[in-house]
Amino acid sequence: MTIKLALLTVTFIYGSIGSIAQDTLPPLHTIKEKDIKLISPSFEDQTITVILENEAIYIYHRLDWDYEDYYPSTSKKIKEAIKNIKMTFTKVEHDAEFPGGQEAWDKCIHEFCAKHAGQIGSDGPAEITVQFIVHMKGQLTDISVIANRGGSSLADMAVQAIKESPPWKPAIQNGRNVIAYKAQVVKISVD
Repeated sequence: MTIKLALLTVTFIYGSIGSIAQDTLPPLHTIKEKDIKLISPSFEDQTITVILENEAIYIYHRLDWDYEDYYPSTSKKIKEAIKNIKMTFTKVEHDAEFPGGQEAWDKCIHEFCAKHAGQIGSDGPAEITVQFIVHMKGQLTDISVIANRGGSSLADMAVQAIKESPPWKPAIQNGRNVIAYKAQVVKISVD
């Protein structure tokens, strides 16, 4: 009963102050634990409502809270709320992809290998499959090797290539950008 009343109050207060403009929301990782009065995550709406001790109310949509749990400054309460509603897709209608497609990816890897030719040396060529999560704004996290044919010593270089790549295009499910796993073959070689 208490939770329902709190949520009704939130709706009433929010309705009375009007829409909060997107650019007025402070990033979640900047809100201090001591300033939080109540956090209400909604799995169905993919929103997090934060009520501060000063009665300010912020409603964060999926795009607003994505990746916030990776900041060390994010409060434990907020990290827990994100954990309770976060979905990471393993299968999607349209996979995450490198901006510009396969041709751009090949160019990016070629430039990476040229830049790191001294480190690659005679250990190449190698074909290593790396898995990672692509977030809604293209950030990459949880990068790891999932296949390393021949046990190449260049696995760390493949991970580094992914880390150094620009933001990726997020996956799409039901017409919306989603957080999803991506597996990418990284071909390390020196021409």
